[in-house]
Amino acid sequence: MNIKTLFYVAFKYLFLKKGQQSINVLSLITMFAMGIGAAALIIVLSVFNGFEDIAVSLYESFQPHLKIIPKHNKDFNLDENFTKKLSQIDGLASYSKIYESKAYFKYLDKESVGVLKGVDSNYFKTNKVAKYIIHGDRKLEDASSSYSLIGIALNDKLNINYHDNFESLSVYAPKVNSSIGFGVNNAFEVSYLTPRSVFSIYQEFDEKYVIASLAFVQYINNKEEQVVTSIEVKAKNLERINQLRNQIQDILPTNLKIVDRLESNETLYRITKIEKLITFLIMSFILVILSLNFIGSLSMHVIEKNHDLIILRNIGFSSKDIQKLYICIGTIQGLLGGFIGMFLGLFICFVQKQFGIVKMPGNGTFVIPDYPIVVKYEDIALILLLLVSISFFASIFPALKARESIKKFG
Repeated sequence: MNIKTLFYVAFKYLFLKKGQQSINVLSLITMFAMGIGAAALIIVLSVFNGFEDIAVSLYESFQPHLKIIPKHNKDFNLDENFTKKLSQIDGLASYSKIYESKAYFKYLDKESVGVLKGVDSNYFKTNKVAKYIIHGDRKLEDASSSYSLIGIALNDKLNINYHDNFESLSVYAPKVNSSIGFGVNNAFEVSYLTPRSVFSIYQEFDEKYVIASLAFVQYINNKEEQVVTSIEVKAKNLERINQLRNQIQDILPTNLKIVDRLESNETLYRITKIEKLITFLIMSFILVILSLNFIGSLSMHVIEKNHDLIILRNIGFSSKDIQKLYICIGTIQGLLGGFIGMFLGLFICFVQKQFGIVKMPGNGTFVIPDYPIVVKYEDIALILLLLVSISFFASIFPALKARESIKKFG
């Protein structure tokens, strides 16, 4: 029996009035269940995509497009000839010299351990950190003082009072090759920063980073002016970033390597992929549970339509054709419910994206006011494939039952 005939009969069974009202109700429940499952899946994945994009965007706001770091040591001597060649690369927008080190911070009776990041005057040109300064400005030094730009979580932990112009932030950095002895002075180099500004980007950065001038951080770590831990690079055109990377690679000293955002933040990207996969598997499992309604619905259909099956047998349908017919009925039924649910889910996503009806909890303390929505075409394609697969496999048992039933009649 050809496919066209099978689909024609399947549509007749689906859309013509059935003999028993209970079969009609059960079929509607089955379609409704698949629809709700599909709608929930597209909404959950779209919200997850929204949070993922925001997290990655905020994370990358603190990170440069490319980063030059030493292959083995913590820091390296910056060669003047290399920086001259670097400045001449056409695709490079700007670069910034960085020195990072762990440090111990103390303000009055509050204390914490974090990361002290020394940056040069080009730093705010290589990233979007300045956009997330919520108090103060970008100034990190003048002729008389060195200033700090502190992550909001670390700032709250230290309970810094910006109205007190006389209290400084004490910064302790481990001494290199210090002699063994008792007391802070024997183990740490201490200096002072004037609290000036606060930034709020991403929890991982907000709770541990203090940004200061490059000269201050090099001084407290007893490093020469040409010693840095990395060079952060901003590209003029992200579409040509691989070309820029290759150009920098050609002039790169053998003791250095260049990494992009994916390589720098490999753990973050891997975690987001795993979280999305787990979310999809959980929602898929729920859809599988909902699809069990197919077994009951189609099995009752087989019992009710025994007489019709005999007629189909007499007009040329083989037992294998009957089996294929019920697989078609189940697959179409599942897809129809899934399509309705997906359109409902997409409509809800559209309304949320346009009007932000569902707000984030916390009275506006989160970085965005309402739940973010990002619908991706690959998610829609994956959900459609999932619906076809679940509907097909859920229809196999009733189809086999129909095949065995028709065999009894010869």
